[in-house]
Amino acid sequence: LSDTIAPGIARSIPDVRFSLAQYAEFPQPPYGDFSDLPFEMLTPSTSDLTTLQRGLDALVLRSGGDGPESAIEALYLAATGESLGVIVPGRRCPADTIGYPCFRRTGSRIFLWITDAPSHNGPFGEYPYGEEVAPRPHQYEETITALNRIGAKVLGLYSGLGEENGRAHVEEIARRTGAVTAAGT
Repeated sequence: LSDTIAPGIARSIPDVRFSLAQYAEFPQPPYGDFSDLPFEMLTPSTSDLTTLQRGLDALVLRSGGDGPESAIEALYLAATGESLGVIVPGRRCPADTIGYPCFRRTGSRIFLWITDAPSHNGPFGEYPYGEEVAPRPHQYEETITALNRIGAKVLGLYSGLGEENGRAHVEEIARRTGAVTAAGT
């Protein structure tokens, strides 16, 4: 990513900005443990590839307490910059920017979602959180609305194995945000 992909994009799009976030799960059993977070911004919007690399170096492997993860919540928070109570503080960005990374209002907002698991509150009503989770996690349709409101396109890279529905989640969100056609192309 840092040696080939990001520099290649920067050469092709001179005013490109990169952001980097990670997610795992709500820090509440059985979904996650005290060290998990449903969203964490590592690198706000920047054109500096060294800053992006520092964010990549700060990534920590987390796995939550169950199979599905909090991607739907993470995508919602990235699109809106909203707070999730004491778990994730709200983001304060300059007036001419939007979302948690402080995206510029002009240009494109393209999310590259890399995952190895499906998401809680995913498409098709899959893997819903229980009512005991607080604060209330956002639902799939709320997330799609928030992403579409800022013109975000979500491209996914699913690296998981097995019979989980992670790939179907990635494909459906790409379709619903207009990153690919309804046929998946």
